Order: sequence, then C-alpha cells, then structure tokens
Amino acid sequence: MDYVKAIIVDDERRSRELLINLLDNFDNINVFATAESVDHALELIRLNQPDLVFLDIEMPNKNGFELIELLIQNKLNPVVIFTTAYDKYAIKAFKYAAFDYLLKPIKLDVLRLTIDRLFKNNSEFDLTQNSNKLNQFFQEKNLLKLDLRTGTLIIEPKELVLCNADGNYTHLYLADGKQETVTFNIGEISKMLPDQNFYRTGRSHIINLLYLKKIDSKGKSIELKLNDRYKKIKLSKENIIRLREKMQVY
Repeated sequence: MDYVKAIIVDDERRSRELLINLLDNFDNINVFATAESVDHALELIRLNQPDLVFLDIEMPNKNGFELIELLIQNKLNPVVIFTTAYDKYAIKAFKYAAFDYLLKPIKLDVLRLTIDRLFKNNSEFDLTQNSNKLNQFFQEKNLLKLDLRTGTLIIEPKELVLCNADGNYTHLYLADGKQETVTFNIGEISKMLPDQNFYRTGRSHIINLLYLKKIDSKGKSIELKLNDRYKKIKLSKENIIRLREKMQVY
C-alpha cells in the first residue's frame, strides 16, 4: 500500500477537523470526504471505494459498529481504524479483533505510529473476519453492548445496578453512580441479562440482587446501593412477596 484514499466518519465537527489537520502531515493519505452519520458514510463509501475509514463509534441514530455490518453486507472491505474515547472493554476488543484504533484526543505522534503500521502491513485486511472476532469477544466476555441516544455503551453485567423503564427507552443506573439511557425497552433489556443476579420486580424495574440492601415490607419499598448512596424503589405488596421468595432461593 503506497497511497491511501481515506474518509473520516464522525458526528463531531471539531473531531473531523482535528483529524483532517493531523492527516495533512502525511503526503500518502488523501482525505477525499468526511461524513457525520452512518447513512451518509455508507453512500460515500459505496461511490468512492476508499482504502481507509477513520470511524468514530459514538454517533446518533446508528453507531460505528452498525456501519461495519453495513459495509460487510455491501461487500465493501476498507481498512477500518476506530477513533474513540472508549473504555477498557472496547480497547481490549479492538486488540483482540486486530482492529487499529486511535484514542481521542488524537495526538500526532500516535497517529504517525498507526499510519506507519498501516503502510508496513502487507497482509490483506479482512473486515468480515475482524468483525466476527469483535462480536466473538463481546459474547465470550459476556459484555453488554447497548445503544444510547448518542452512541454505544459497553459494560459488564455486574456493573448494572438498576434498570428503569421509560416507554421505548430504559434508564440504567450503574455501580459507579453514572446514569445512562439506552434505546431498548425494558423487555428487550431483560432478554439480554443473565438470569443469575437479575430480577424483574414488575413492569418498570429490573434490579441486580447483588446491590439489594433492604426490603421494607411495611413501607412497600426496597433499597439498592448505588456507589456511596442508596436508591429507594416503591413496590407493590405482591412484588415484595415475590422478591422475598426469590431471595430465599438466591
């Protein structure tokens, strides 16, 4: 690979501009276009057949993982370099699946090393194979890959304390005190979670029994520990009884 035609896919204008400026330092890379959405990116990639895609993950509507699947469906096989501010799980997954990645904010010296690897690597990049390995990693590690309104959340099930239904959305309360809203209804979330530890208390809540600290039958409520504070949830008398029965078996 002597000369590369590239596209940048990122919904953040500043991120696109920063990467364009950094890539100006490389004469052998031509950024022919940028895209701020998956659908726009797919159209440009179909028409222009780039060699390289710099791909953000956290984008609204459809995320970077979904673009990978669409490229495979359309029999497109560009080299993909993820650009991400992601956590440890995604980074481990990229390494396992042999995807290259750049952590935001991107630094020129790190970008230079990545570009050097790109030009020194003579083996054929196989997007389908890499994507399969990526999905395999998430399955083997039992990680949850959940769509947010602004991107994707990757967590271990044990990090999830509480799910709270909100129509077609679900609010997640995490062990570190953070809250996220995912674009799945609570029924869909229930199917993703392992049976062990998780219990659906009714239509509105799923709780992680590892964080259950108090069952108040008289007050018809329970308390879950969230980081250094407690979250109280009101339950019906029937749900309190069922939860007590569950805890006797648990």
